[in-house]
Formats: sequence, C-alpha cells, structure tokens
Amino acid sequence: MVTDDLMWQVFTNQIAYLFYFFSLIGIAIGLEVIRYLPSRRTVNTGSMALSVNASVKRGAVSLQIIHGTFVVITAINIGIAQVVFPFLPPRINRFSFVMMVLETFAWAYLVYLNGWARNKLMRLVQWAATDR
Repeated sequence: MVTDDLMWQVFTNQIAYLFYFFSLIGIAIGLEVIRYLPSRRTVNTGSMALSVNASVKRGAVSLQIIHGTFVVITAINIGIAQVVFPFLPPRINRFSFVMMVLETFAWAYLVYLNGWARNKLMRLVQWAATDR
C-alpha cells in the first residue's frame, strides 16, 4: 500500500528532476546565445575596429581533468535518470531517451565548448581534490 508521504516524495522528485532538466537546457542555450551577442572586447580606433580574440591551449593534465569531469557528470546524470524515470508519468517518460541525450549534449557543451562554465568546473574540481 502506497502512503501519502511516499506519493508526495515521488511527486517532489519528479518536479525537482524536471526543474533540473529544463534549467540545464536553459543555461546551455542561454550561454550560447550570450556568446553571439555583440562583444565588449571590440576596440574602436578611429576608422578601424580591432577585435580581440584569445585562445587557450590546454595541457594533457588539464584535458584529463576535463574528460574525467565529463565522465563523472554523465555517470551521475544517468544514475539520477535511473532513479527518477520509472516514477515519471508516461506522457513524459516516453521522451526519456531524448531527455538523456539532450542532458548529455548540454553537459558536453558546458564542459567542452563554453569557456566560462569549463573554468568554473575546473576550479570546483580542483577545490574538491585538495586536502583540507
């Protein structure tokens, strides 16, 4: 017999997961849109505008940290989905594969392509790896 407390817990887990899903997709899309907005890094020197474009070459250790971070995030994401998806309503659960693919692409964008998010994640991983 299912109690009201268990039903409330399942309902709040559904809401929390859907909030996580849509906020993750929204953040990834928002950061991509911000990337294409006019940049403030343009320097106007009279008749010619100079644009600053910097790139960073990552070392082998840094790339290993980035790849490891993506693998851990993806594993946690799949684990969360394994717990939450059986309790979602059928109208949402039929899109579970598409939701997982979109979440994986959103995390891949945040970890590999968006420099701001990647640097924040790298700082968080390095903070978590230090002894306190």
